[in-house]
Amino acid sequence: RVDKEDFNRILRDVEAKTERLKENGKDVLVLEKLSRSDGSQSNKYTVMAGTPEKMVEYILDWVDCKDDDDNDDFVEDFFMTFNVFISVDKLCGLLWNQFSETLTTGEGDKRDQNNSGDTNSASIDTKATEQKKIRVVKAVLRWIELLPHKMGEETELLPFVNMLRSILHSEGLLSLLAQLERGIDNSDNVQLQKNATRTVGRIHG
Repeated sequence: RVDKEDFNRILRDVEAKTERLKENGKDVLVLEKLSRSDGSQSNKYTVMAGTPEKMVEYILDWVDCKDDDDNDDFVEDFFMTFNVFISVDKLCGLLWNQFSETLTTGEGDKRDQNNSGDTNSASIDTKATEQKKIRVVKAVLRWIELLPHKMGEETELLPFVNMLRSILHSEGLLSLLAQLERGIDNSDNVQLQKNATRTVGRIHG
């Protein structure tokens, strides 16, 4: 049994390691500071709770993380368990929103693509926009890696993957397209590979 003093101390310790992102007075992302393998505090966080939108943004921020000392398993955990609170279609929609977003420089960092022709809008940040697309593709590749553990999910994911491949080709992002195709080829998912073969023929034929 934990007495009241110990319980309060534990709560204080947990709260000291917790960061809360709020919007309109409500928590939209709750982060807990990670500990390194030697027990010391890292300068990185993992997600404890949040809205699907904010969790996807977090994934894209950390999908490139390769630092074993500050390893965050949230990206893998998310793709393994997201079905509990969000559908495949909804997740694809959130990733598409990030992929299709046009980033701009200056005031109001982000502007919708439909407004990019406005003479009063900030100039488009091509490099940042392309980097966002790269991060989305890398997130999708992580998802594809986990498909063998989640049978049947590829059927719902395929239309989104095909759309990404077609757009990457039309925008001339061939290096990124090649990364996505290699990920499909290296996956253990036969259905995904068969569909990719047919799609390659349509795109490049």
